[in-house]
Amino acid sequence: MLQAVFAHQPGAWARFVGRCQGDVYGACRLAFTGNDANDAFIDMMARLRADDFALLRAFDGRAAFSSYLRLVLRDLLSQRIARLLSDNPERGWRIFEHFFKRDMLRIVARYFPTTDDDDIYHEVAAALIENGYRRVLAYDGQGSFGGFVLRIVTNLCIDLLRKDLPRRRLPAAIKRLPEAGQEVFRQLYWEQCPEQRLDAALRAHKIELDAPSLAATIAAVRASLPRNFSAGEEVRRPRLVALPGTAEDRSGAGEISDERPTPEDAAIAREEEEILEQATDALKAAVAHMPQDIRLYLQYVMSGNGALPARDIARLMARPVTEIYRLRQQAERLLRQALADNTAIKTLGMSV
Repeated sequence: MLQAVFAHQPGAWARFVGRCQGDVYGACRLAFTGNDANDAFIDMMARLRADDFALLRAFDGRAAFSSYLRLVLRDLLSQRIARLLSDNPERGWRIFEHFFKRDMLRIVARYFPTTDDDDIYHEVAAALIENGYRRVLAYDGQGSFGGFVLRIVTNLCIDLLRKDLPRRRLPAAIKRLPEAGQEVFRQLYWEQCPEQRLDAALRAHKIELDAPSLAATIAAVRASLPRNFSAGEEVRRPRLVALPGTAEDRSGAGEISDERPTPEDAAIAREEEEILEQATDALKAAVAHMPQDIRLYLQYVMSGNGALPARDIARLMARPVTEIYRLRQQAERLLRQALADNTAIKTLGMSV
């Protein structure tokens, strides 16, 4: 049918219109009503026929023609809405919102899976309206207007999400990872950053990883999370539930913020305290078996709020400064030998 249209065979265009006019008019009705839909239909058919069927000739047969036609019509209708929004903002906005609302809600739901969609949607819509539709009217004709709008909505959702990030908590297993792993988690699950763009996103946070290290970090992040983990699971808040039969029960439960540590956080804190105590005991035991002059040196080193200068320690020990440097070297060597295989020291990443 298309080859006949391109060859300008008699009746070919009429057959095309008879075959596709339902799809074209249905698409127009998604954005317009009444006479506006009729005018849009006439415009769409003219655009499909323009420049010797240039839009139709771009069809390469790799998908169903009906799918390709829907994409082309969506783009054409988006451009028509953009012009209307510029010429008559109030009327254009009503049509714009009707046409894009489903896609906008879909993006909102992706970034805020546990939040009331309507609240976030209205914030996004208000941002699109502010300053005389400044964001939307910034479209310069390059690329798809529909894609341009969805990028704006995505960026607005990311901005709103960043405002909410201080209230989000990293999963406990992610907290145990190095900073690079934590940032990979934030980018993949909170920022929805595609893996192919992850390297650039990390560089923006001054984290440089080569390809093998990045792949290993991504694998470590995913291995630390439950199967089928999705962003939002770590930010669900408790709800205030009233006792049955009370006035609060009849009025409904309300969401409350909870800044207390989770049971998992408390368990991690207890575990870290226990490891620190084990490391401290190991250090005390190691020092107890050292020569007396080194024990005295370490006592002065560890007793102050900060590191005492070597000359002050020399004065306290009544020894030359050069001997203090020798004691330091001996103390470091003996501590490394005594604590090299200590599990608690390794866990905390301590060094002499």
